[in-house]
Parts: sequence; structure tokens; C-alpha cells
Amino acid sequence: MTRREILKQADICVNGDRDESYGSPEDSFRAIAALWGDYLFAKGMLTKVLEAKDVAAMMALFKVARVATGNYKSDNWVDLAGYAACGGEIEAAAEANAKGFRDDIHKEEKVMAKFEEKKSNEKGFSISAPWYTFRKKLNALFELDPEIIVQELEELDGDEDAFDYQLDIDVLNHEKYMALKRLLPEVKEFGNVAVRITLYDEMNGFVPDGAELFKTLFKGNPIAKDLKTLKDMSGTSHLYLRFVPEVIQFFNDDISDYNGNWNGLAEDIAREVFNTAGMEINFCTAPIEEN
Repeated sequence: MTRREILKQADICVNGDRDESYGSPEDSFRAIAALWGDYLFAKGMLTKVLEAKDVAAMMALFKVARVATGNYKSDNWVDLAGYAACGGEIEAAAEANAKGFRDDIHKEEKVMAKFEEKKSNEKGFSISAPWYTFRKKLNALFELDPEIIVQELEELDGDEDAFDYQLDIDVLNHEKYMALKRLLPEVKEFGNVAVRITLYDEMNGFVPDGAELFKTLFKGNPIAKDLKTLKDMSGTSHLYLRFVPEVIQFFNDDISDYNGNWNGLAEDIAREVFNTAGMEINFCTAPIEEN
């Protein structure tokens, strides 16, 4: 038989009148998976639940064994193609159902986020969505710097868009723009919700690395105290960006706080918002007595 003849015969087998006699492959494979699972569980040989696609795969392997140990028989290749087709369709249908479920959850999360933000604007007590809290943290880190302006979150409409929210940051100093370009992630994900971060500047150019990025970024920003280096017992130098010892506080509908505020330190925000992969830098807070 040619490949065309094998596939044609397999199509007749899986899409012909066999459903009337044996039921659909999906239904029969699910029943077989349940029976095999019970048997293997009783024998102490099963640690995971068998699915319909597993039956299709193992029946295909059964046919492969027939091919390996027996003489040529075209039915083995026809059946092998049929089991592969059924297994592929079963898994594709399961993935489509799972994707539909994930999309529904995603839409519910966005609806809840809008509801919580509305309550936040009304100064009611609720829990602010983490992507809104992220924007507030980023703004708190730079609100004393007139050259870095963190805009409000913008919700993106349309299922075709890979992102759910847009966060724009206007940078009026080119060197700070280049530093932020290196340090901030382009996309920040919160479960199924993705925030795209876009920086705006008039120029583009070389991106510096290391301590100079933070030195440039926080130049003139009173929230940062200084950059320090310290050698450990092995002689290895460690770099520290020290922030002033002040509590950052903003209203965030946080029900764990009596006043609904988020409270923390600049070092906590820096660890969360900056992309420091490949960098040897530590964020910390200067002692109060130094002020």
C-alpha cells in the first residue's frame, strides 16, 4: 500500500460507520482509560490518572510492537495512523477546552480589577489589583524626580493584543532613560495579566552597564543616599545602593492596614521593579543615625 492508500484506509476506519457499532473513539478511549486505570491502580502500578489520549498513544505503541515482531501486514500501519489521528484530535480538543477556560478566567480577572479600581476611586475598602499596586510603587520611587514621570495605567482593549495594560513612563533626561531602559522589564506579568512598560525619550544610544546605571538613574533623586562598596573576608567587592531611611506610604485599599495604605521601603520596591539579571548589586536602607 502507498502512503496515500494507508491514510485513506485509516480515514475510512476512524470516520466511517464504526462509530455506530463501537461508539466514538473519544468515548471508548475514555472508558478504556478508566478501566485500565482501575486495574493498574489495584496492581500498585499507577501514580497518575490515565486519559483518553494515553489510550490512543498506547494502542499506537501496540501496533508498533506488532510491526517490530511480526510479518508485514498493512492493517498494522493503517491502525497506527488511525490511533495517531484519534489521539491528536482528542488532545487538541482538550487543549481548546482548557484554553477557553483560561480565557474565561482571564476575562474575570480583568472585570474584577476594574471593579476593585472603581471601589478604590470611591475610597472604599477593598484589595487593589497587584498591577495597580506595581504602578503605585514605581511612581513612589520616582515621584520626587521631575525628570521621570510615571503615567497612569491604560487598559488595552481587544483579544488580539498580547498585553492587558499599558504603562508609559516619560523620561526627560536621556541618561536616565538609558538606565531605565536597561533596568526595567519590558513586560511585567501578574498571573494571566501582562503589563507592557514603554519608556519615552527623544534619543537612543549606547546602554551603559553596572553601577553607572543606578548612579545615573538616581542622580538628583533624594530618595537615594549613595552607592557603596564593601569587601568580604575573601576580598570580593559587593556593591550597595543605599536609600534614605524613610517609609514610603501611599493609599492602596489595603485591608491589612487600618488606613488602607501600602507601607514599605524604597529597597523593597527596587528589588521588585528592576531587572538586575547579571548584575552584582544589593539594595538596602542607610541607618537612621546617618541622617
